[in-house]
Amino acid sequence: MATLLKAPSTNDFGEALQHPKVCFKRPDLKTADIEKNGFGLPLPISGGFALTYKAKINGGDYAIRCFHKLVPDRHIRYKHITETLKNLDQTFFVPIDYLEEQILIKGTWHPITLMKWIQGKTLNQYVHANYQNSDLIQDLALNLRTLCNYLGEKGIAHGDLSHLNLVVSNGQLKLIDYDGMYVPALRGFESAELGNQNFQHPERKKTHFGPNIDRFSAIVLYLALMAISIKPELYAKSKLAGDGILFSKQDFVFPEKSQLLADLQSIRELRDQANLFINICQSSFDSVPSLNEFINNKVSLQPSHQSQNQKTLPPSAFSALAVAKLIEKEGETITVVGKVEAVRDSLTKFGRPYIFVNFGHWFEGCFTMVFWSQGVAQLEENNIDAHKFENEYVSVTGLVTIYSRDEIASPQMVIRSVADFRFIDKATHDQALKPVIGSNLPTPQKHISTTTPVPIKPTSNFGAVDQMREHFNATESKQRGNKDESIPFTAGGKKPYLSDNQPFRVEKTIDQKLVDWIKNIFS
Repeated sequence: MATLLKAPSTNDFGEALQHPKVCFKRPDLKTADIEKNGFGLPLPISGGFALTYKAKINGGDYAIRCFHKLVPDRHIRYKHITETLKNLDQTFFVPIDYLEEQILIKGTWHPITLMKWIQGKTLNQYVHANYQNSDLIQDLALNLRTLCNYLGEKGIAHGDLSHLNLVVSNGQLKLIDYDGMYVPALRGFESAELGNQNFQHPERKKTHFGPNIDRFSAIVLYLALMAISIKPELYAKSKLAGDGILFSKQDFVFPEKSQLLADLQSIRELRDQANLFINICQSSFDSVPSLNEFINNKVSLQPSHQSQNQKTLPPSAFSALAVAKLIEKEGETITVVGKVEAVRDSLTKFGRPYIFVNFGHWFEGCFTMVFWSQGVAQLEENNIDAHKFENEYVSVTGLVTIYSRDEIASPQMVIRSVADFRFIDKATHDQALKPVIGSNLPTPQKHISTTTPVPIKPTSNFGAVDQMREHFNATESKQRGNKDESIPFTAGGKKPYLSDNQPFRVEKTIDQKLVDWIKNIFS
């Protein structure tokens, strides 16, 4: 196997995939019908280490992933990953083939991965479409818990557990994109990637590579889903169409200055978990608990050795006007903010509708949001008039690709879902382009929530008795008018404790009061 000095670009793959019979080595791949954009060119769907293309092969839908970033030991990693995946529960995973020297780019053979296409929505898209349905969102949180339990039992980790690497298919979460996966055979290796920063602990490094690297990400996802299921308006007021769900890296690095975490502290059902999460953000990476330990508050934390107060984070987004910087981000998934100058809509030569949302003068090579027929349909389904974009500030997250014409390169993002963008105000736009300095952040506003409790559903991983206790806790608290609105439960009549380890006195043991309460319901 020859040593590669440079990975192909997105344009290299785009040109090659126009001719599957020529660029592929395997006979069945030569017949692949690659999904194309409105101009008839191969359409990449997601980025990271690889570009994903949807293809029809022998009547079935497949995902072909082409690597545009070099990882020297990728073939060794994928050898162990693919062998492990064959023996895992296919409820959560999709079998994958790593094919060495399969696509020909400028005279050199490169590897690809091939897997069946999963019908469904990414977690990001699913939450956006259903955030007001508390039952569906809560089901996802419980499904996530089952998934994480399974990963823990097998001693494996995904490495980039996020809203874009989870697909909701028939109500079931499935993991995709296994580039950074840890399996026991890779013990002693370093992380191939550090994952989406909006789901990662502030201390995570490449040397952190083992079965526990998903723990923080799992807690972030679970806490976000539970918060949305209880208080959907938290999602609705998310300002940026950022590369995360509710949370961003800023919340982890400066948790005591986080308005989101202050909001979660005000929710009766999540107060203790929000407080615990703040402590986890300020603790060492190695002491992050599993999701079950977090939920059950069985945690032993070690303090972080990093001081965050004086830390400065880069801006959370790129300016749509910084065309040169956006071109450098080709093949990456990033967030861009800017003011729309003009909207152009028309039909392609194939008679399909398209919309170009330009953040400058298109003939000078500006950044553009591109809506092909699928994206146009999304706008129509959500009653969004394309011309509403004109003169509005917008935040958009997606894969950066380059369109070149007459020696002018234009960065663009193809929009497939309304979850990929948000309309924002100028203040949010300006703030997103500024570095974040912890010492300059304002103290978050705190308030008392009057949220109606949402009962947690029973699953095999969350006992019905425990859930009755939680529901009873909320009901009892409301009846007592308890300002703290939370009574911790312990089995066997032991003294319950508040989150600060102060005893809370009750006249009857909690279990006995629970029994009385249940009897009253069924009498």
